[in-house]
Amino acid sequence: MMDNGWRNTKTVSLWIKPVGAGVACAYNDVANCDVIFGDRPRWWGITRGIRNNVDRIWIWNADGRIDIIGIEYTPDEWVHIALVHQNGILRAYKNGIEVGNTLSGTTMQPSTGGLPVLHLGGVINSPSANVTFSGEIDEVQIWSIALTQPQIINGMYQILDGSESGLSAYYRMSNGSGLILTDDSINSWNGTLFDGARGVPPDGLAPQWVFPGPF
Repeated sequence: MMDNGWRNTKTVSLWIKPVGAGVACAYNDVANCDVIFGDRPRWWGITRGIRNNVDRIWIWNADGRIDIIGIEYTPDEWVHIALVHQNGILRAYKNGIEVGNTLSGTTMQPSTGGLPVLHLGGVINSPSANVTFSGEIDEVQIWSIALTQPQIINGMYQILDGSESGLSAYYRMSNGSGLILTDDSINSWNGTLFDGARGVPPDGLAPQWVFPGPF
C-alpha cells in the first residue's frame, strides 16, 4: 500500500466513536488491545483498551521495543485521532492537537519478509485471539508522508479528492451496503468486510454500515 519508506514515514488519520468502556488488553500489551487500525502481524497501529489499569486509545510502534502513547477519550463520543511517524519520532494527535510524542525507529516486520496486511476494526488470529473494536470508524486516511499539524487540522473536516500527493488510501466509509470497502483514492486499495475469520464462525453480523457519521 505504501512505498518502501513507509516503515519510517507514515500518517494515519481517522474519526472513531468508541462504544462503552474499554476491556483489558490481553497480556497487558497494546498490540493485544482491541484493534482500531493496524497490520495483522501487529507491529504498529491504533488500539483501544485497558493497560496497567488505564483505559486509553493507544498509538504505538514496534522498533525492537514497543513505543506507546496513550490518548484519553470519552466513550460514545466521536474523536479524531492521527498517528504520525517520521524521523524517529512517533506523534499522537487528538482532534488536531498533539497530545504526545516519543522516540520510535523503523517499524519492525516479520523475519520471513512477508508484507503486512492492514486491518480496520479488528484483527482475528484465532477464536482465542480475537481483538475487535466496539464502535464506529469514519474517514480513514493513510499517507506515505508525515502530515503536519496544520495539514491534519485542515483535513479533519474536508472531503479529499483522492489524488493528493502522498495519499496511499482513503476510506470515506460511504458504500452504505455490501462487503466491499471502497478506497476513494486513485490507488484503488479496496478492502473486504468479514463476518468471522480464522476459526471464528460467522454469526450473520458483518461490520454494519451506519448513517450519519461525524460529517
